[in-house]
Amino acid sequence: MNLRTIRAGVLTSCLLVLGAPVWLAGADAGSGNSRKPAKAAETRVVKPEPLEKPDPTVVPGGSVSGPGLTFLGKNERGFEEYRNDKDGQVLVLIPGGVFEIGKKEAEDTARKATREKLAPYLIGKYEVSWKQYNRFWKETKRAAPGTPWWEPAEDHPVVNVSWNDAVAYLDWAGLRLPTMAEWEYAARGPEHHLFPWGSKLDLEKEGYRFNGLSGEEEEPDGYIRTAPVDSFPKGQSYFGCHHFLGNVWELSADYFPEWAGDEDEVSQSGAIVPRHEIRRPRSIMGGSWNLPADDLYIMECWGLSPVIMEVDVGFRAALTP
Repeated sequence: MNLRTIRAGVLTSCLLVLGAPVWLAGADAGSGNSRKPAKAAETRVVKPEPLEKPDPTVVPGGSVSGPGLTFLGKNERGFEEYRNDKDGQVLVLIPGGVFEIGKKEAEDTARKATREKLAPYLIGKYEVSWKQYNRFWKETKRAAPGTPWWEPAEDHPVVNVSWNDAVAYLDWAGLRLPTMAEWEYAARGPEHHLFPWGSKLDLEKEGYRFNGLSGEEEEPDGYIRTAPVDSFPKGQSYFGCHHFLGNVWELSADYFPEWAGDEDEVSQSGAIVPRHEIRRPRSIMGGSWNLPADDLYIMECWGLSPVIMEVDVGFRAALTP
């Protein structure tokens, strides 16, 4: 093997290592004639831009934006959820439209059927808890609610608060009370169910989907009085909210009609209570742990003075986007 052959072999090996396809014009290893090797074309190695890994903690933005709201994604029912950063309340976005509210044959304390137009709104996935309310009164120096005799845990709904207390809390949190129409539509869904999960109640077959009073010494639903705000997942509403039926009565923004189906009563949704009407009852919805389970249904509605506190009355939040 002569020197030219060795040089050509070394050059070929180097270029092949670099990965460039090359044709060498040179002498055959066995011939005496030779030509100078052709100059290989210069190749530029372009390094790809490093891929930006997605941050698993970042959720793409939802359809609602605003200060103090964090988009959490969609719930298992497919509806957008947000966190109110001030108090940690989880809010579900309810689409707007024209809906039938109430019952066609109003009786007892049920609302008479009406058609109402609702803009999109956010409503609490859960009732406001003791943990959330405790933070409020400690920060604002407002009087603390009396603790019920059963001493509920912090994840149970707050009770022993008046309508005025609820409004003060929600003002602090940047939220408001839902109107009766908003509350009922979020509870019944577009198919106007009698219960949050549907229109049938079969306690023997399906068990308890809500916290009510059975009358038995040991409650079959597992709770003698209030239950955690995120309990009873089988009782969720069409939009994925908990406890629209039972647990605690929930305060609303509206005045309570003097009797069921009173057409002369004009809705005062969201209005500030005038001083001369300070004791005019506000509507409470949905029943509580203190009512017979087989008597509860969504259209149940009573009135309560805005200065009265009860051990089975609480509230949930709402927000206009």
